[in-house]
Amino acid sequence: MAHHVLPFPGARRLHWPPLVSCARPSARRPEGTTGLRVRQVGYERAVLTLLVAAPAPTAAGPVYHCESIHVHSLYQHTLLDLPVGAHPVCLPLQMRRFFCHVADCPGRLFAERAPEVTRPYVHRTSRLTTAWRAIGLALGGKARARLAANLHLSSSADTLLRLVRQTPELSLPQASPMIGIDDRTMRNGQTYRTSICDRQTGAVVDWLPDREAATVATGLQQHPGVEIISCDRGGAYAEGARLSDPLARQVTNRLHVLCNLGQALKEGIARLYP
Repeated sequence: MAHHVLPFPGARRLHWPPLVSCARPSARRPEGTTGLRVRQVGYERAVLTLLVAAPAPTAAGPVYHCESIHVHSLYQHTLLDLPVGAHPVCLPLQMRRFFCHVADCPGRLFAERAPEVTRPYVHRTSRLTTAWRAIGLALGGKARARLAANLHLSSSADTLLRLVRQTPELSLPQASPMIGIDDRTMRNGQTYRTSICDRQTGAVVDWLPDREAATVATGLQQHPGVEIISCDRGGAYAEGARLSDPLARQVTNRLHVLCNLGQALKEGIARLYP
């Protein structure tokens, strides 16, 4: 049996059988896991564990897609799934490795997959990834991690941010008239990137590789129909906005308005009371 990193703190690998409070084997499939069957159900240390396996006697190879019935070995792939109430759900998948019968196949062994449940080498289900990505797109910063914890979908802020960056085809709707531009630090402040956000929905719609005016201008040209551009007090963003659309109105976001106000008050008080 291959060794895999357990997907959440406090979990431990269970050996089958037995489990605490084991249920009888079931032929029912979990919702959203087409092609898999629940073999055992256990509850231990506040974690609900469902042992699932593929009932099909054969599997198709990834290269030639030829069916094989000769099993080489078994392995277990542990997944984290959506919680049931306040209880985490663990899905140990009992998968098989098969022999490929094609003589010129580059790999004589292949493992059966469950593409409707997860992707290879990922220790969570696809529906949990979808939920995390939705939270990451809706909120920013550590707020997304706090919301995920309150929904019992605990994840680190870095994981949610990584899912946002991996989201394909983020695009700004044509009818959106207002966007915001801001910088984001990467790798502990060593690298900076630029994010373009829809100010009406709060969703991140594009990422730019740096903070240069030419890069910002090129990125904004990919989102026509913008009437208002909100950015900070940096000259590069203002210059990039002017290069992309001279007719667009530039405004300062609320944070920098308050900074400007505080700085003006401090200078005014210093003049009155030197």
